[in-house]
Amino acid sequence: MLNPIEIEGLPDERNFNNSICEFEGKLLMAYRAEDQDNGVLPHIKICELDENFKPSRITKIHIEQPTQQTNLFEDPRLFVHNGDLWLSFVAALYTQNHHWACQGVTKLDKKFQPT
Repeated sequence: MLNPIEIEGLPDERNFNNSICEFEGKLLMAYRAEDQDNGVLPHIKICELDENFKPSRITKIHIEQPTQQTNLFEDPRLFVHNGDLWLSFVAALYTQNHHWACQGVTKLDKKFQPT
């Protein structure tokens, strides 16, 4: 098992699989978080990093479930396309009897929410 990332200033209990991207002069990091904010189910958060890579302005990204069968979001990747900030991610369902996943892509607005 991989160890979660540990960055001073991230309050989440478990953070994994981050992606860093520069956008409009800001260094942004998206990551999979497992904390009480979503009942411990994995979800995606984004934060700004300062010049010392200390996080600030942490925001949970509210992604609509593509089907009723998804219960978590993971593997975020930030990228810029045509001057806009985009996020790719995996939406998944993991139960004892069923594993299902699909790739999602969404453009993010100035508040880091899907448009």
